[in-house]
Amino acid sequence: MLSTLLCKNCKQKSISRHGIRFCSISCAATFNNKRRNWNPNQKPQYLCKKCKKKIRAGSKHCAYCRPGGLVDWSQRTLDGLSHLTAFNKGRAIRDHSNNVYKRSNKPKVCVWCGYNKHYDVCHIKPINQFSGSTPLSVVNSLNNLVALCKNHHWEFDHGLITKKKLKIELLS
Repeated sequence: MLSTLLCKNCKQKSISRHGIRFCSISCAATFNNKRRNWNPNQKPQYLCKKCKKKIRAGSKHCAYCRPGGLVDWSQRTLDGLSHLTAFNKGRAIRDHSNNVYKRSNKPKVCVWCGYNKHYDVCHIKPINQFSGSTPLSVVNSLNNLVALCKNHHWEFDHGLITKKKLKIELLS
């Protein structure tokens, strides 16, 4: 069914199919963007339903207003992360260790060579040597974390730098 109507945006004649009243896709986009007061180059903002703070897309509430409140990651056990995939479980543990180390007053440089542009937070005792009932606060305690550059982190993980040598370096 074809009918002749005026375009809602430019008021020129347009051929309408199925009740669409624009002469082109460009006119439809211009009309809709003006009506919504929206800039297509700007990402939409999502707000918490309770406190109206900015939140990520797909969420309804911020971490403080979420039913159940904030998650205390330090009290979670390794078995308590079993609902996550292996990658996300490792990611959660690494993120928590990075946050713990950043908040500490430990030096933010490689303890082996002094490189200060970037550091990795390394676990002295590997995560897989802890039992499943161990809380993250023990796994990510400051006594088990050390800052190393990428190269020395790899060497430590592959046994080229031993724990004994690393502890001597930490004490000096």
